[in-house]
Amino acid sequence: MKKISDFTVLRAFRSVNYTLYFIGRAVSQFGTWMQRTAVIWVVYSITHSAFLLGVTIFAEQFPSFLFSIFGGGAADRYDRYKVIKITQITSMIQAILLALLVITGHTIVWAILVLSVILGIINAFDVPARQALVHDVVADQADLPNALSLTTATASLAQLLGPALAGIVLVHLAQVFVFCSMPQALARLLFRCF
Repeated sequence: MKKISDFTVLRAFRSVNYTLYFIGRAVSQFGTWMQRTAVIWVVYSITHSAFLLGVTIFAEQFPSFLFSIFGGGAADRYDRYKVIKITQITSMIQAILLALLVITGHTIVWAILVLSVILGIINAFDVPARQALVHDVVADQADLPNALSLTTATASLAQLLGPALAGIVLVHLAQVFVFCSMPQALARLLFRCF
């Protein structure tokens, strides 16, 4: 029987810390893409406005672009793990606030836009720290290219399948289930393990 180290595609998983990081990041990214889809769904279902749909996407993406230089600096200057813990806790609070808006029926577009801006700022700090943390969690630096490839492939897969999964949940369950998704909570727990 072959071991993980025999499969070059999976070599990075020899590192327990990378494996935990990988699982946590993958689950968190799926949850993030599900949440993005649900936010767009909610705004469009309230307003039926293509313009506000675009504004909602812009509200999250522009702050990510604008603050990413500061996020990169924070990832270089401070403990990346602590930066990620802070961003994960704040993004969890942001998701809870979105869920409360939906649960209470107070789905006000401006409030959703403000929370989208907040998530964009959070992501500006989270993404650079997560990308840089890969270097810290891979035990054998020879496995680093493999770890980076796996991480990038998983990000692309989450971007592809997260919205599809959100669509299924939105149609068959409810909007609130996407905002209160277990993937976000599970990812945060996994980040505490290493």
